[in-house]
Amino acid sequence: MKTQYLLRHYLTEDGSDLVIEWLRALNDRQAVSRVLRFLDMMRSGNFGENKEGVWELRVNYGPGYRVYCCFDRDVIVLLSAGDGRKAQPGDMKTAGKYKVDYERGRQKRSRPHDAAIEELLRQDPELSAEYINQALREGAQSEMLFAMRRVVRAHGGVTKLAAMTGLSEKAFSNALSAKGDPRLSNFLAICDAIGMRVSITAESPSANS
Repeated sequence: MKTQYLLRHYLTEDGSDLVIEWLRALNDRQAVSRVLRFLDMMRSGNFGENKEGVWELRVNYGPGYRVYCCFDRDVIVLLSAGDGRKAQPGDMKTAGKYKVDYERGRQKRSRPHDAAIEELLRQDPELSAEYINQALREGAQSEMLFAMRRVVRAHGGVTKLAAMTGLSEKAFSNALSAKGDPRLSNFLAICDAIGMRVSITAESPSANS
């Protein structure tokens, strides 16, 4: 069975989450969503280049982005990130210093990835919408359902949102489960509960040629 890794975010001495701060500074919701979906795939072992215990992961979008991480047994610790256009040889070295600092503090100086991303989505509803839209446009149904589950947790959780839809908690959870196949009426009700609207756009002529 393929290993499913846990993700955590390294925190600096003053409590800063360098990866989340970098994502906020990007000011490009499409790029942020692309990075988030890339990080989602890391759970299954999507890794890049390793130098002295620090991995450089490359997100092939726009200028190309870099995410630096290390391992703590079955946990991937996200250390820092950057823009590929501005990447410097020292970036890996700096990430190595963060790795050493993390190893001194362990759990006291990190936080769960899911909590960090859900906070980011909760603070920016338009990013939540782009995250789901990107999964709808480019991913399998399982990716879209994963994105929906994450946004649901970010915007109140199953108990609160199920009450808003009129669905039971079980029906709500089943609709968005990994093997879920929600009816259109349920899907629209869930979208309404998280403050989203569904629209349809035409494909460009080249997409059908």
